[in-house]
Amino acid sequence: MNDIIQEWENFTLGNGVKPRVRNDILKSWERCKKYGVDVEKHSPLLLPSQEENLNLDIDSFSFLQPLFPLLRMQALDFDCLIAITSSEGVVSFVDGPERFLEKANFYKLVIGANWSEKYCGCTAIGAAIEEKKPVSVIGPEHYCASLHDIWCTSAIIHKPESKELFMALTMIGDLAHKPIPISVAITNSSLIESKLATVLYADRAYLYSWFIEKKGLYKTSPFLLIDSLGTILHCTKEILAEFQTTPLELVVIRNRPRSVFNQPKVFESDIVLGKTVITALIEPILNQNRIIGYLIELPHSFSGASSGRNVKTLDFSYISSKSQKPSTETQVSVSVGSIIGKSTAFVAAIEEAKVAAQNDLPVLLLGETGTGKEVFAKFIHQKSRRSKETFLAINCAAIPKELVVSELFGFEGGTFTGSSKEGRKGKFLLANYGTIFLDEIGELPLEIQGTLLRVLEEFEIFPIGAKNPIPVDVRVIAATNKDLNLLSQKGLFRKDLFYRLNIFPIYLPPLRDRGKDIELLFMYFVEQISEKLQFSPPIDWDGILPVLYSYSWPGNVRELKNVAFRLIAKNLQNKLIKSTDLLSILNSAANETQESRLPHVQNQNEMKLSLDPNLLHYKKYKKELIVSALEKSGGNMSVAAKLLGVHRSTLYRNLKKFSS
Repeated sequence: MNDIIQEWENFTLGNGVKPRVRNDILKSWERCKKYGVDVEKHSPLLLPSQEENLNLDIDSFSFLQPLFPLLRMQALDFDCLIAITSSEGVVSFVDGPERFLEKANFYKLVIGANWSEKYCGCTAIGAAIEEKKPVSVIGPEHYCASLHDIWCTSAIIHKPESKELFMALTMIGDLAHKPIPISVAITNSSLIESKLATVLYADRAYLYSWFIEKKGLYKTSPFLLIDSLGTILHCTKEILAEFQTTPLELVVIRNRPRSVFNQPKVFESDIVLGKTVITALIEPILNQNRIIGYLIELPHSFSGASSGRNVKTLDFSYISSKSQKPSTETQVSVSVGSIIGKSTAFVAAIEEAKVAAQNDLPVLLLGETGTGKEVFAKFIHQKSRRSKETFLAINCAAIPKELVVSELFGFEGGTFTGSSKEGRKGKFLLANYGTIFLDEIGELPLEIQGTLLRVLEEFEIFPIGAKNPIPVDVRVIAATNKDLNLLSQKGLFRKDLFYRLNIFPIYLPPLRDRGKDIELLFMYFVEQISEKLQFSPPIDWDGILPVLYSYSWPGNVRELKNVAFRLIAKNLQNKLIKSTDLLSILNSAANETQESRLPHVQNQNEMKLSLDPNLLHYKKYKKELIVSALEKSGGNMSVAAKLLGVHRSTLYRNLKKFSS
């Protein structure tokens, strides 16, 4: 460290000798000297309110709010500050231990302060933004002497699609403590990039839907539809030509209200469109109390408006296909296993999986047993850059405790009495360059969890009996049906491993919350088993479907598949498969588990009676089911229809039939 101080003194005194420091640091020092930065004291620029609005009022920062608790937790665990800045170096988020927050105020590392090289000299924030890559700056490597007692590490956050510099994430601590490895900052920045992409794609799907519904209100005035980043989602070619811009250039709104709650329904403000500043009427578009985009109405004087062209014509052809989320009304079906569904929650999970496939961050699949976690893991693998490499699935609960280490990491030859001379490769080495899926990760013995954590952090394994570590390049996807956070609080699961695995969590909804996906999946499984058995029985779908929707499916998709297969296999001789055939199978399932019950059933005796095909006439059952749904919904037809899994018009038609 003394050598660096000497090099810094020589450089700042201008003795003409080239400093022996890292190249990134040298280039930053040279820029600082060119800017005329004070070598004694950094001076972050505190922006006036109007300029702060222009630089900081980017609604994309609200995307990060769900991540703030995790970032704060990491700041506390690593005992450091975590800050997020804009591409200009303007601070938008700071958090950490209380003593560091006091120090942040002392250093003026506060929201709205500009920490670019022009004002604060060589810091990780300024250097990372200038070099557009991760940078660490330690002690006297800082250009300003006032920062010589800290270390800081920054990593870049890119914009979705364009991959341009968008923000920087920085971790800052006392020089008295060991600096955080740069890989930690890179991991956090990758996490934010993924979250940004996920939320942005979902927002755009909502904006398109909103626009299609509302577009009839804008028949005469020329207008733009933009997302919260300012990306143009819709406008006419005439507007682009008039303002000499392209869909890739962002639209900047000046002086917009800062608070969502104070946001007027429509306000007038200047916008920067291409190289032109023009006054326009702006309507914020909100979803869940967050501004996700704007509809901008341009002045009537725009030449394209008087041309008679109907500007309500839709043209999304220039938007990247990556940015368009599948409609929740469209079936999503891929070639991996049985990923079939159109419900909002399920489509959201698929979109998250697509984003996860674009990086190598650990993924944690959460959900009840039978929701399809391994199918999703394979989907992520096949959509990733590792798709041509090995996918290896391991059930952590199925490996005997004594064999976990040798199974995962292998052993050297001759380690055990009677073991092979060649030894054996562990699962991590077998999956090298590919993906390893650790199912039921919550069952992994506590003493093994530390070893797995080291693999995730160091990317190397120690086979039993090995003298040296072996580097591995494996993407880890874990899955559990347990609450790992709760287990970690009870000391049954390592907190540090939970934080490392929980970087990209994806929740898979239970089948009972997926609405008409039950019908889609059941039909798919029926076709699958019918093709295998070369038997296509006629099915009374009008009778079968209400029964499907009235069952709670505690075993989720796995149970649904099993029931579909059993229904066909047990009724090969029937001329028509009816609801009573399905009820018979569900009756057996109800006896196997206490959790499965119809919405109107209060106890097991009623369940057996309701599911007994000898006592049940289906038409009467159907009427009782509808009456029960109406009672539960308090007479609300929409809610009752949702409970039954049918359209409201179907419910009205059945009620009319029963009353006639």
